[in-house]
Amino acid sequence: MAKYFKNHLGHQMIYIPGGEFVMGDIYGDGASNERPLQKVKVKSFSISDKLVTNKQIIKFLNSNYEKPVADPIINPYLSEIVRLKNSYFDLDSSSNMLSQLNLSPNRNGGTEGLFNLKPKFPIEHVDGSFTLFKNRSKFHEELPIGTSWFIANLYCDWLSRATGEIYRLPTEPEWEYAARSGGKNEKWSGTNSEYNLSDYAWFNNDKMNLGMRLGKSPYKEIAVGLKKPNGLGIYDMSGLVSEWCYNQYFGDYSCSTSDGYPKYVTRGGCCQFDSMGVRCFSRSYVTGGTTSEFDVYGSSFKSPIGFRVCKQER
Repeated sequence: MAKYFKNHLGHQMIYIPGGEFVMGDIYGDGASNERPLQKVKVKSFSISDKLVTNKQIIKFLNSNYEKPVADPIINPYLSEIVRLKNSYFDLDSSSNMLSQLNLSPNRNGGTEGLFNLKPKFPIEHVDGSFTLFKNRSKFHEELPIGTSWFIANLYCDWLSRATGEIYRLPTEPEWEYAARSGGKNEKWSGTNSEYNLSDYAWFNNDKMNLGMRLGKSPYKEIAVGLKKPNGLGIYDMSGLVSEWCYNQYFGDYSCSTSDGYPKYVTRGGCCQFDSMGVRCFSRSYVTGGTTSEFDVYGSSFKSPIGFRVCKQER
């Protein structure tokens, strides 16, 4: 029976006892970057049962948190990218909606400027504070926030300071161990049955495709925690959105060198992916400054990357 606790900022955390498991594509039908298989020991940790949502990010935005100096151990590029909240978020002057700056770090630690894409959230700035905009649907506040690796780490740092505990992104081994219900031989988080996968995961299946053909957005009624959880009580670790891990990405589990630009591991796949792309073993990477969003107004989808928080046990 999993142990649950809720911190005072509303994250329900699940305590996961440490253990040993074989990490990687144990079924042998995946990509080369899911190998070689290796035995991994993880220490006990706690992880949020759901992804961080728009509703939760508002508490962060309205806090007095500032991070004027980056921790070079966490990320040497951070000091060049973010100083204060106004530096990494932007308000659209015409709509008063919040946008997130999409930054591309270069090899020298600076930035190459903004991408054209500036994702808009269902968040606006009214009377000096951030709030969900009035015309939101009931699902907007429970959508996972699509964000960059950098801002995900800032959120964890803020959460640590607010609670007095150590919060961070999960490491890649921790993420897979949790997704597989404590290192079990699960192909998808919560099940080995592709037939039953839609009970556990938002992914690109026949039902999604039918909605697209009929001109209906299958994404408008998506929210965290609507599918079945895995064996530990954790939701949406297969599909919905890809999830940031703490680790930089290397070509396989045994590599120890990087090829320049800081790339970070994403796991779990998103609901744009087919069943192979949302397996517990599927790995990908994105540069840390990349941001993303849900398009809840149309039938398109921009492969958002979200995150959940991990509490390091002392």
